[in-house]
Amino acid sequence: MLSVLHKLKELRILSQGDYYFAKLIADKQCHTDYAEPIKNLAILLAALCSWRYTQGNTCSQ
Repeated sequence: MLSVLHKLKELRILSQGDYYFAKLIADKQCHTDYAEPIKNLAILLAALCSWRYTQGNTCSQ
């Protein structure tokens, strides 16, 4: 998932902040026993929530 998000960062679709927030979430869960799809979903949601927040929205709903 991080490789996909990194590519989006290179294409300037995601900001560096969005990417690094997702990377932080990935780093925090690297020692957990969650299934890989769950980890990827958390990483993707972190990037999307960060992106939406920078657009002036929140992910509260």
